Amino acid sequence: MSDDIKPFARFDSRWLAAMHEFSRHQRRQDPYCTHALTHRGNIIIEPAPAGGVYIAAACRHGVAVVHDPDGRATGPMTIMFPDAAYEAARRRERIAMRYCAERHEFEAPEWMQPGDIFCAEHFAFITPRMIPPRFAADWPEELPLETPALYSTSIAHDHQDIVVGESYKVTEGAIINWRIHLAMALQNEPAARAGFACGPDIFALMKPLIKEIALRLQKWPKTTYRLSPTKKGPVLMQVEGFADAIAMFTEQAADEPELAAHFREEAV
Repeated sequence: MSDDIKPFARFDSRWLAAMHEFSRHQRRQDPYCTHALTHRGNIIIEPAPAGGVYIAAACRHGVAVVHDPDGRATGPMTIMFPDAAYEAARRRERIAMRYCAERHEFEAPEWMQPGDIFCAEHFAFITPRMIPPRFAADWPEELPLETPALYSTSIAHDHQDIVVGESYKVTEGAIINWRIHLAMALQNEPAARAGFACGPDIFALMKPLIKEIALRLQKWPKTTYRLSPTKKGPVLMQVEGFADAIAMFTEQAADEPELAAHFREEAV
């Protein structure tokens, strides 16, 4: 499909859902939409040298990057997605039923689960992971442009009509270079420090991404953090057992609080 369409990208939409909090956080930090990450978009797609694509989500306080080895992209691009696209890309929850006073849970069928998202300049759509049974018999091997979609949207032709959180927009080129942040995180040896200060909103950014990785690994993984000796460089987060995802975020300045004395007292 991508041979005659530029710019074009295709990747696993479940990664998009895992990055929704980056968009929400950016809008909360920039309510007047003055920052380019807000009014141009904060999802970056680019071809990966090893094959596939990189999917990066950025906000003013951090960036996460995932490698999708099966993805495709004609070049680097920055995309503003509407909230509805992120929501449509979420995994469908297990279906609960009761039978004979017992609770039973069933996986939603594959044709209800989000598959790949296709992004071009004027449209985007999310296909199901499996063709719905009603269409399966007549389905061509090569995916056509007209396809049953869990979600579809088109770009506003007049840029005055762009509404952050509701509109879809593609801009060629990457709005940030996440490799600079990675190089900064790697330029020093890991700090010999016991901990670091970080707001709960930063960990809220990472939680959906870690949850998606956990579903793929079928276990909750451990995360490791590479700290800067100066506390000024970005913190590098990696996930144990999953080499295709990294995140960098800003460490916050804070003094270590003293432990209240009553916590050390013996039980009464």
